[in-house]
Amino acid sequence: MSNPILIDLGTAANFGILAASTITNTGFTVVQGYLGLSPGTSIVGFPPGISGGEFINDPTVATAQSDLLAAIIDGQSRTPTQNLTGQDLGGLTLTSGVYKFNAAATLTGTLILDWNNDPNSVWIFQIGSTFTTITGSDVIMINKPAESNNIPIFWVVGSSATLGVSSTLLGTVLANVSITATTGAISCSLLTLNGAVTLDTNTIGACPSSNTIICFNSDVSILSLVNNQEIYVPISNLQIGDLIKTYQHGYQKISFLGSNTFINDPNNWQNCMYTLPKKTIPGQIQDLTVTGGHSTLIDTLTVEEMTLQANWWVGGIAQIDDKYRLLAHVDTRFQKINHQKLFTYYHFSLSGENEVYGIWANGVLTETCKKEFFVGHFSNVNISG
Repeated sequence: MSNPILIDLGTAANFGILAASTITNTGFTVVQGYLGLSPGTSIVGFPPGISGGEFINDPTVATAQSDLLAAIIDGQSRTPTQNLTGQDLGGLTLTSGVYKFNAAATLTGTLILDWNNDPNSVWIFQIGSTFTTITGSDVIMINKPAESNNIPIFWVVGSSATLGVSSTLLGTVLANVSITATTGAISCSLLTLNGAVTLDTNTIGACPSSNTIICFNSDVSILSLVNNQEIYVPISNLQIGDLIKTYQHGYQKISFLGSNTFINDPNNWQNCMYTLPKKTIPGQIQDLTVTGGHSTLIDTLTVEEMTLQANWWVGGIAQIDDKYRLLAHVDTRFQKINHQKLFTYYHFSLSGENEVYGIWANGVLTETCKKEFFVGHFSNVNISG
């Protein structure tokens, strides 16, 4: 049986929280993505909650709500793989497919989603009325292929959804009416068409992936060609089509550019920022802050560095042109950022025949990455035609 096609969220994918009437928060909620509200105007509880930014009753949110409506209609129209009406999702193991509930649905305990090592797996849950996750329930994934770093799970809810205390719901909730996330609940994004979103000390948008984020902090500048002059341009000012100076391949155009937010996690190098202090490397113009999975390019690797990178690349060795890649979390010159903080990160890929290139960031030779890397990591992206 073929896999379902992903539901296209359109611009609604840019939002961690999207609501129509109100967004109300209690406690320290972290939303990795935007808050969007329309036609209502009341967002309460940010701060102490933090997010990637707010859009209130403006054309951006109106477009996102229109895209959300289209996504809900699409999700409701899919032909079911199996009807689960009357069953609790807890205790089930489900492979890729469309699962229908004629009325309410409940998750008690653990739902296992089995990828069967198929990178094209997608899960769509069609719920006729309410959806409730019970306290402490969760959704876990197994047999996920290494190349897949997205969370292709969609909960299309006919009326309202309630996430129980300390429950973890992987995927995107698309509700017709309202969404309530009770204390400590975690999810990827909460999108409601006609009602309110209520939050209480939640983490939204922190869904795990199998691959690290390979990105620059927002204060990094990239060596570019502007009006026939090589200058450093802040990464936040770059645009698709801009020319970037590469190590051995002249100037290449930006073909893909993206940004997102995440909470720094000192206990997980894959989701932690590391800083190379200014002037550590000759020609470095300022501190360079990147994620732990980002590499600088160097002439040689030590045996210890290769050993530490062995789980990342075969033999711990990977090259771009004639340079070796050295991960920031392995590179002893970098300093780990040891506090939780909301960071905005950026990255881009370049056109041309090569998948990856050497480029200069803050005067340091470092890497770009493949277009395929971006799937699932960026909620705010531009893609060249």
